[in-house]
Amino acid sequence: MLDPELDKVVEFFSRRPRLKDMSVSQARALSRDWIKLAPRSGVPLNGVEDGAFAGREGNVRIRMYLPLQTVHGTVVFYHGGGFVLGDLDTHDEICRLLAHSSECRVISVDYRLAPEHRFPAAVTDAHDALRWAIDTYGGEIVVAGDSAGGNLAAVVTQLAKKDELREPRLQVLIYPALNLMGLEPSVIENYDSPFLAADDMRWFWEKYLTSPADASDLRASPILEKDLTGLPRALILTAEHDPLRDQGELYSALLRRSGVSVLGVRYSGVGHGFLSLPLATSRDAIRQIGEFVRSRLSQS
Repeated sequence: MLDPELDKVVEFFSRRPRLKDMSVSQARALSRDWIKLAPRSGVPLNGVEDGAFAGREGNVRIRMYLPLQTVHGTVVFYHGGGFVLGDLDTHDEICRLLAHSSECRVISVDYRLAPEHRFPAAVTDAHDALRWAIDTYGGEIVVAGDSAGGNLAAVVTQLAKKDELREPRLQVLIYPALNLMGLEPSVIENYDSPFLAADDMRWFWEKYLTSPADASDLRASPILEKDLTGLPRALILTAEHDPLRDQGELYSALLRRSGVSVLGVRYSGVGHGFLSLPLATSRDAIRQIGEFVRSRLSQS
């Protein structure tokens, strides 16, 4: 059963064309309209600043959110949108709520999007953002992201270990896309979901990847990494009615088997992208993320 609060959202998506019938510009306009369904919470912050840093392949735009409370650390946040959609504005409210609930500085990363910039451009920008945050702020670093952003958060965490870069203290993966070759049972179960259908996933991957072979690259499908030992503690949130649900839950199990501490939580009655919607479940999830980050960082 779907959460009754989702009725308006289901109606909105039932009226739209499928992504496979849209151009990229039309899909991006739709994603901005979707965000308008969620009213602003008006949480108090100490400031919001736009900026940029010099990455290896050009400047990368960022937006920084400062909480009113003492800053416990820095959350580097990667937005979702299938590597094709999303920007600083579509995830502005999530980042405001996250800064408020975690009592951390949140840096939202405007990584390059496909198809203008295909794989691995987003990974390069995401990795550069982590390096920049470590060099600029030091202290405790958390990586977080939803959907495609959850993919990038998982990838840069693995890259930090391989590069012997100081690893993030925590990773927060929100309904992450972790296997671009995947056809897990949850994909079949939610094949025609109004929030993210199997055809939508195919549309995203075709625009992101340079060739089908890229899907087996660990920087595209981090769930394929064989050595997960020594990675930082994780919070992995999944949604009941989400084709990506099983990927997140399998990754939780693989991390645990490798000795990594994982808190995995499945939210019932909701689908992919629920954190962007004005639901009681979404508010609960933000509170849980904030508590997870605050409590772990305060132990340092």
